[in-house]
Amino acid sequence: MLKETAQIIETFVETDGSQWAFVEIHRRGMCGTCQAEGSCSTNLLADFFAHRAQHRLKLPNTLNAKQGDYITVGLLETTFLKSAFLIYLFPILLLFIFGFIAQMLFAPLNDLWIGIASLSGFAIGFLIAYLMSQKTNRNPNYQPIMLESSLNR
Repeated sequence: MLKETAQIIETFVETDGSQWAFVEIHRRGMCGTCQAEGSCSTNLLADFFAHRAQHRLKLPNTLNAKQGDYITVGLLETTFLKSAFLIYLFPILLLFIFGFIAQMLFAPLNDLWIGIASLSGFAIGFLIAYLMSQKTNRNPNYQPIMLESSLNR
């Protein structure tokens, strides 16, 4: 299971009585662990973009955590790998498949049709990935969960 530390930003109760929380995940970077911390350009870029590395999620409050508490949020590795395949590899796979089919069909013409077909496959791959992500957004098996709580960090 992949784990990250998050802070409870707000807790609330839905009309059906279920408890929910908005949590903000602060991603950890590897920078700051070596001797070149002060002169490293990677560390400077990480500091510059640090405010963009925060993610806010709405999660069921299974730990009865309060605002300001720090919790550990977990996500199954299989969920992460399936999502990564769908977002990164599937469109590229369709790009190659559509390009290969176009080359077999349009080889006597020119490369323009092969390029158009390849880009169409890439776009269709992203469209399929988007539609599937909308479906999995409602599936609780694909959602992060609260694992443990620590009152203050």
